[in-house]
Amino acid sequence: MTPLVLFDSLDLSKASNEDFYTTTEIIAEQTGNSYKVVSNRVRQYRAKLETIAPLTWHFESSASNHGRAKRKVYHLNKQQALSFVPLLENTEQVVNFTFALAEAFVNMEKELQARKIARAVEKPKGVTLHQSISEWEHLD
Repeated sequence: MTPLVLFDSLDLSKASNEDFYTTTEIIAEQTGNSYKVVSNRVRQYRAKLETIAPLTWHFESSASNHGRAKRKVYHLNKQQALSFVPLLENTEQVVNFTFALAEAFVNMEKELQARKIARAVEKPKGVTLHQSISEWEHLD
């Protein structure tokens, strides 16, 4: 199954909540709409979406036209995605995707928080050489 929420960082513990996003491809696939419909709707509400955060995208070769044509795949962060998806038709599939997407963002944020806590616990304690020698159990 395709993940609903993506991030660019290779190390999730170094990511932040702003790094999580979903794409127009994922939205189209999960809501049963065509990519063109979703992309057009993003362009229609671009100004509103950019009031939340700058809209980012990447170009990807499309399956049609044997990979020669490139299409713009938009990245929507949590707030943009949760504001945008209800603008699509409220079919049962769209409603289910909205709840699944919200859950995926929350789960990703929980995993990020857990990794940050684990990393903080594993950080070595700052001990000076003098302190380590004075606390050494074999010191006479």
